[in-house]
Amino acid sequence: MREGLIVLIASLIGHLGNFLFYVVAARSLDPGEFAALASLTSLALIVLTPISGVQAAMARDVAQSRARGDGNDVTAMIRWLFCRVLVVQVALFALFAAITPVSSYLFGLSQPTVWLLAAIWFALATGVQALLGPIQGFSGFPTVGWVLAGPLGILRLLFLFPLVLLLGLHGALLALILATLVGSATVLWSLRGTLRPIRGLTRARHPGDPTHLLGLPIGCLLAFAAITNIDIVTAKIRLAPEVAATYSSAALLGKVALYATVSLGFVLLPKVSERITRGLDYAKATLLTLLTVVGVGLLTATTFLLASDRLIVAIFGSAYAQAGNLIFPITLIMTGAGILNVHLTIAIAARDRGFGFAFVGLAVIHFAALLVFGKSTGMLIAANAIVIGSAITLIELFSTHGVVRMLVRLRIPEGQSRRRTTAQ
Repeated sequence: MREGLIVLIASLIGHLGNFLFYVVAARSLDPGEFAALASLTSLALIVLTPISGVQAAMARDVAQSRARGDGNDVTAMIRWLFCRVLVVQVALFALFAAITPVSSYLFGLSQPTVWLLAAIWFALATGVQALLGPIQGFSGFPTVGWVLAGPLGILRLLFLFPLVLLLGLHGALLALILATLVGSATVLWSLRGTLRPIRGLTRARHPGDPTHLLGLPIGCLLAFAAITNIDIVTAKIRLAPEVAATYSSAALLGKVALYATVSLGFVLLPKVSERITRGLDYAKATLLTLLTVVGVGLLTATTFLLASDRLIVAIFGSAYAQAGNLIFPITLIMTGAGILNVHLTIAIAARDRGFGFAFVGLAVIHFAALLVFGKSTGMLIAANAIVIGSAITLIELFSTHGVVRMLVRLRIPEGQSRRRTTAQ
């Protein structure tokens, strides 16, 4: 519980830092430059989503190998990951640098150096994201908390203040790069014992089949990213520009309920992975996490219900006043998405491929429902609520980690539960 609180507070600090980063950037840059910055950071989210799957897989595998006492496997996995991350970083930068003319045109960038700075940031962020996985597996939650709060949050804002005033959009991207460099130094220092000696790193091999091990987390997290972000894309496609802008501003605030708790999966994943490896039950940790997600979501929704109109005008301006009525239902829906994230974390830890395929199918159904029925902000919200609510209901009815089933397991002593399972 203490580790979860550390990561939760760190995540909240990080999200506050990111939010203020955008506020300061919006007030310091002209509209065209800020739109370019927002589009580049959105692209970064897409680039990093598959890397989040690698992070989750490594957190799971390191935790399970440690639980089995396989120290050699842990070392081999981390050294293998480090070498592959370097290759991916170089390849990613080379790819993005090669398409600089096209990308500068598509994103409306006045100077190609802006895109090159973004490419450097993408490559560095990939390394930080992937190498956080082993640190999670080692239960290094203070380090994870620092990375979330500092390099991925408040440090961006601190570097932004002088750089954006001196260099404009270039300065904003340099602030992201410098903060990410601090994150890179943090994760490398944390893993220094495993990465020594440098000699032999390139010959490191993963003890299992990496393609098989990484497929489930990457697919599931891509699906989750789609489920929680595709509504804004659909609004841009289906609705008038001013209505789409209204919906997007409400969605940005409503997703606070999701982003505030999604980091709890950082703690839950290695802990559940260890307990599964040792044949122990994981119901208590899962239920506590679900309770926290629901509690934070309801508190956020209530706050927005009481102050949504004033809040939206204070942040985005009077032109977005109509978004106030949308924030409360979107916040409740994002609380449901937070519940789905907990179940998704359990499925990754348990290597539940059936759940993974079903989750990817849900993402496809969700996108189709939004395209067909998303003719207004109300219908977008309704489609979101029906799909996410139906998913939670199906998990409750058919999954072994539904809330009711886990509560029943908690009432049965662990030893008795094992004997019953063996008898069956």
